[in-house]
Amino acid sequence: TDLTVNPNDSDEAFISVDVASPRRTKDAGLNWYIPGKDNFPGFPGAFTSWSVLFSPHSTASNQIILSGGSGGNIWRSSDGDTWQKTNANAVNLIDALASDPNNPDIFYAGTGTTHDFTWDFPKGPGSGSAQILKSTDGGSNWQPIYTNTLKETDSGYDPLTMIPAGRSTFSIEVKKGDSNVVFAATEKGLYKSSDGGSSFNRITVDQDDPTYFVSDTQIDPDDPEKMWVSLKTEWVNSSSNHGGVYFSSNGGSTWQKVNN
Repeated sequence: TDLTVNPNDSDEAFISVDVASPRRTKDAGLNWYIPGKDNFPGFPGAFTSWSVLFSPHSTASNQIILSGGSGGNIWRSSDGDTWQKTNANAVNLIDALASDPNNPDIFYAGTGTTHDFTWDFPKGPGSGSAQILKSTDGGSNWQPIYTNTLKETDSGYDPLTMIPAGRSTFSIEVKKGDSNVVFAATEKGLYKSSDGGSSFNRITVDQDDPTYFVSDTQIDPDDPEKMWVSLKTEWVNSSSNHGGVYFSSNGGSTWQKVNN
């Protein structure tokens, strides 16, 4: 679930609801409604929103709002009420959306996955490839720039250079001042790209647990060398004790745990 706020009006926000279309508020969360009912085919069941993003570059006269979800679809709106389906067509649901702080036209999307759940944890990798998509025209058109079809159980899979298939990407961050540096928080660790998302290498945050579950990552907008990531043990059946918030002051090169 994502919550995103209008950068020009803090009373307006959108939230993704996972099992339904996104919700919108114009009164700081006191009341919520479903925007653009007529734009989402088969409403309310055919499109489930897993991610939503109000572009931080938006102005009062030029807004970009994106919602990603089931079927690998990304929807775009310039007013919050009228939505158009883009050509994203990812291999799996869209679990992460991000904007480039250096370029208002560039956006990224990361795929999630469908797990075989047993009570309260999944049985290994889910379905679908791992994929990162990119838009260079304000979210209207999308192209896959990274795709990996190998799961961690497949021959030839390299955990240090491949975001594993069947695993979710929960958050994407682009470094301010350097659009080539892209971070992806995934179900199997934190990955960094130095070429704008075309290739990735895994970063070790916790030396004792390299297969940690990274649920979120944030870069300080005033100092891009400062980063925070949220780690948790891989689902509730794990005996690991390495979850918590970790901080880096050097762009992700080294990390220290700051909270359990």
